[in-house]
Amino acid sequence: MKAGLKRTFIAGVFCLGIAAAMQAQKRDGAQLPDAPAAAHGLSTVPAEAPKGVVFHKKLFWSLVTADAGSAIADAQTSRHNEDLYPNSYEQNSWLYGKRPSLARYYVTDLAVDGGSALISYELLHSHRRGLRTTGWSLLGAVLVAHTEGWIYNVNQLSKAAPPTKTQH
Repeated sequence: MKAGLKRTFIAGVFCLGIAAAMQAQKRDGAQLPDAPAAAHGLSTVPAEAPKGVVFHKKLFWSLVTADAGSAIADAQTSRHNEDLYPNSYEQNSWLYGKRPSLARYYVTDLAVDGGSALISYELLHSHRRGLRTTGWSLLGAVLVAHTEGWIYNVNQLSKAAPPTKTQH
């Protein structure tokens, strides 16, 4: 398994763990329902109204903000490396192009990350647990992808030898 795929998988599992912990916290120790009445198989306990979905606004917007900051750092460091080293290239050229401009980075990231945030927002309001988990995972995946990108770019910059000046 490649290192990038491995990190993305680990981040996805981490996001699933967070979502499961929030779901468990939401339950507040739910009690077992009363047994149904024996007469005619009817229950004497009135049916409860379905509970609304708990949407964690602060966590959601914190992750969206962290994703935006990470996307900006990824775009800036990618473009900086391409300007500084002519032989460098964008690893996600299928998405951005071979040597994208800074504007292209921002427009593409806005479309991808904005779309992911919108889809996550809708999924997180679902009454189905699996869809909410998918929403958290999607949001975590784009955050991890950009974080991995700018960390890689910074590492590449530190590995490259600085230009040497000759003394005359």
